[in-house]
Amino acid sequence: MKKEAKRTTYNVTKKRKDRLEMLAIRASIKANRTIKWTEIVSHAIDYYAEDSVADIVHKLH
Repeated sequence: MKKEAKRTTYNVTKKRKDRLEMLAIRASIKANRTIKWTEIVSHAIDYYAEDSVADIVHKLH
């Protein structure tokens, strides 16, 4: 039996969720497959978190 990954939650404001959903719709049309807003968030975390940290630190200096 496959062990499930532990999960936690993150609250997203309605404004941000609406923006992500619009991005997901546009991406789905371009990719010709359904892309959910949660996939965009996961991708951003997996591939751009380090860049985000560097950007935040740079802006603080």
